[in-house]
Amino acid sequence: GVSLAQQPTPIAVVSISGYNELMGDLAMIGKLGGTPELAKMVEGFIAIGTGGRGLAGLDKAKPWGVVVYVDGEDFPVIGFVPVTNLKSLLAALAGLVGEPRDAGQGVLEMAAGETPLYVKEKGGWAFIAQEKELLDKAPADPLKLLAGQEKKYDLAARISIKDLPEHIRTMIAGLIQMGAQQALEQQPGETDEQHALRVKLAQQSLDQAVKQLNDLDTVLLGLNIDQKTKTAYFDMVITAKEGTETAKEAALAAEVESDLLGFVLPDAALTIRATGPITESDRTSLKELLPQLKKQLLEQLQDQDLSEEQLKKAKELLEELFALLEECTDAKKMDMGASIVLKSDALSLLAGASVPDGTKVESWVKKLVKAAQEEEPAVENHVK
Repeated sequence: GVSLAQQPTPIAVVSISGYNELMGDLAMIGKLGGTPELAKMVEGFIAIGTGGRGLAGLDKAKPWGVVVYVDGEDFPVIGFVPVTNLKSLLAALAGLVGEPRDAGQGVLEMAAGETPLYVKEKGGWAFIAQEKELLDKAPADPLKLLAGQEKKYDLAARISIKDLPEHIRTMIAGLIQMGAQQALEQQPGETDEQHALRVKLAQQSLDQAVKQLNDLDTVLLGLNIDQKTKTAYFDMVITAKEGTETAKEAALAAEVESDLLGFVLPDAALTIRATGPITESDRTSLKELLPQLKKQLLEQLQDQDLSEEQLKKAKELLEELFALLEECTDAKKMDMGASIVLKSDALSLLAGASVPDGTKVESWVKKLVKAAQEEEPAVENHVK
C-alpha cells in the first residue's frame, strides 16, 4: 500500500464552497434562466438517490476539499467532507456505496465499484482515501490547506508547480512540445515561407511556456458565481518563484496602470481589458515578426486580382499600417479596453487602445475609408 512521508507535501488542493453555497448558486441560475425550481429539482434527485433521507449527517455550511500529495513516484489523494454525523451520512449513501464495514482503528470501508474506499471521522471532518494507511496522515485542520480559496470561489484548484518532481515537469514540457509538433505540420496551400514563419513563432511561444513552467511557484484556477451581483467569473492566478525572470516581468506588470478604464462599462454584457508592459524580449520578437508578416501580406495582395491602381493604394495602406505598428512596439506598455452593451434592440461596441500618435492612426483610417468609398460609395453613410 501507499503511505505518506512524515511531512507530506501537498501539490494540489481542490475546494468546493459547500452544499448551501452551491444550492444558492443553482437557485440564482435557475431564476435567471427561467427555471426557478432548479435547486429544488436537484434536491429532489438527491432525495431519490438517498431513499428520501437527503444528505443527513452532512454539514451543509462548510466546504469540501481534495488534497493531492507527492510521495516519490506516487501521488496519494485524500478527500474531506464536513459532517455532523458520519454514520447518518453513510446510511443515506448506502444505496450508492453499500453498507460500510468496520476496518478497525475507527476506519470504515466502503465499496466504490471494484475499488474500496476508507473513511475516518476526525474533528468534524470525514476523510476519504483509497488506502487505509493514508488516513493516519489526514490534516488536523483541512481549512488551513484551503487557505481561504473556498471563500472566494465556488470551485477552485491550487497547484504547487514548484513542488512537482523534476521528471513530472519534464514530462509536461515534453507533452507541450509533442502537441505543438502535431499542430505545426505544413497545411495545404501554405507556402514554405509561411510555414517557416508559423513554426518559428510557435517555437518562440513554446520556449517561453517551458521557461515559465520552470519559473512558476503556484497556479490557482477559480470559478465563482456571485449571488449578490448575479455575475460569474473565472480567475487564473499565476505566482512565480522569487528572483526568476517570470517574477521580474510580473513585477513590471504590477506597476503598469491603465489609462483606458472609461472603456470598461459597469453595465456591459462583456468587458475586456488588457494592460501590461512591453518588455525588451517582447519588443525584439515583434520587430522580428512584423517585417516578415508584412512581406507575406504584400505577396498575397498580388493574388487578389486587383487593378494596378488598386494594388498601389493597397500597398501604400499596408506599408503605412506596419509603420504605425512598429511605432507601437517602442511604447513602454500595451493598454486596451472594450465593452459590449446588449439591449433589446441594439448591440453596441466601445473599444480603445493606446497608440504613440493618435493623429497618425486617424489619418490612416481616413485614407482607408476614402479608398473603400471609391469602391463602394455607400460606405460614406456608415462611417463618420
